Amino acid sequence: MGQPQSLPKMERQEELEEMYRVMGLSYVNQGVVEKTEKLLLPQLVSTGLFDIMMPVANVEELAAISPDFPALSALSERYNVTGVHAFTVNSDDGAVHCRNFAPLYDIDEEAATGTSNGALTYYLYLNGLINANQNNLFIQGEAMNRPSKIISHLKEANNEIKIQVGGSGVILAKGEIFI
Repeated sequence: MGQPQSLPKMERQEELEEMYRVMGLSYVNQGVVEKTEKLLLPQLVSTGLFDIMMPVANVEELAAISPDFPALSALSERYNVTGVHAFTVNSDDGAVHCRNFAPLYDIDEEAATGTSNGALTYYLYLNGLINANQNNLFIQGEAMNRPSKIISHLKEANNEIKIQVGGSGVILAKGEIFI
């Protein structure tokens, strides 16, 4: 992953309401970490491409996301981001569950997104929810019936942060192109 970067969190009420409305949700009660009562806010984060990290309350809220794709494209263009990486840390299995949307680039939803989960790793680290030198599990693609397990690892040494992301994959299609 590229060098992690973050911009200020979205804190204005109108920004928050618009963000969640575009994603088909109400902002009320989103982003609360159940174990700590800490409130997470959306934030632009990058490990190569900027995305908006958007916390939601639980896996049910994550599954309920139904974006207004034209509005999400306009929002992505306005914030100069690839898209929105919605996630919840409140799951029974201890994994972070997430969904990724980038309609500005003709990707309504992705089943596995390395750069976004790298950025999410940094976001969770900045918010004190993960530590350096531990493996982190992200589950993405469940809403598409293509669940993916993505593993990340954040190293901190000499005032520098490095993030690694990986996982396994399956071949969905195979072919040849003749030019």
